[in-house]
Amino acid sequence: MFIFRELETDPSHVIGLFPDLLPEEYRSSLHYPENIPMIQDGDLETGLYALVDYLVQMRCHLLTDQKSELSLTPITSSNKTIRSKTSLLQIIDTTMLKCYLMTNVALVASLLRLQDNYCHLEECERALKKHQKLSELIILYQQKGQHKRALELMKTENDKPDSPLKGHERTINYLQHLDKSHADLIFEYSKWVLAQHPEDGLKISTSSSNTANGCLPSTQKTDSRFSPENSRQQEHFCPMLCYSS
Repeated sequence: MFIFRELETDPSHVIGLFPDLLPEEYRSSLHYPENIPMIQDGDLETGLYALVDYLVQMRCHLLTDQKSELSLTPITSSNKTIRSKTSLLQIIDTTMLKCYLMTNVALVASLLRLQDNYCHLEECERALKKHQKLSELIILYQQKGQHKRALELMKTENDKPDSPLKGHERTINYLQHLDKSHADLIFEYSKWVLAQHPEDGLKISTSSSNTANGCLPSTQKTDSRFSPENSRQQEHFCPMLCYSS
C-alpha cells in the first residue's frame, strides 16, 4: 500500500482491487492493467487489514488537507479520478465499515459513532443487514438523522426473542434523547410502549431531555392528563397513545 500513497493513487481505484467493496456500477467502470486475481480466505483477510491501515491514513490526510478539490493519480490513464473530497471520504468510510464487518466487528460501532463519519446510508444499511448487525444499524440511523427508520426497526424487533433489539427499553431510551423537533415521532412511537408497558412508558414523558426541550409535558406540570396517578389509569393518561396500535 506504500506505493499507492507515494503515487497519490485514487483510493477508490485501490479499493477496487478487492472483491465486493465498491458498488458494482462504479466498480465495473474501473479498468486495470491486468485481470485481478481472486483473493480468498487468509490472503483476503490479510489484504483487508492492510487496506484498512491504508484507508485510515488516507482519511486522516483528507480531513486535515485544506484543499476543497483533489488531484489524484488514476491507477490507469483510462480511469477517471474522484475530485470531491466529500465523495471520496464517503467511499473510504463505507469501505472501512465493510472491512470491519469481515475482520473486526467490534470497530463497526466506533466508526459509526464518529461525529464526522461519512458512511453512505444505503450502502452501509445493506451491509449491516446482510451481516445481521441490527444494533449497529440503529447507530447508523441515529447518526444520519433517520430516526423513524430506527424507531420502526426497534418496534418490529422488540418481540423477537433472538433479536439484539428485543424489548422496549431501547425504544424508551431512544425517544428520551429526541428533542422537540421530533415531537411527532415521540408521540407516534410512544403508543406501543405505553400500551404494553405503561409504567415504563411514563419514563418517556418524564425524561430530563424531553422535559427540558419542551417536547413532552413533565409530570411536575399542572396538566392533570400527565400526572403519575392518571398515567397508571391508562384511559386518563392519553387514550389515543394507550389504545392505538
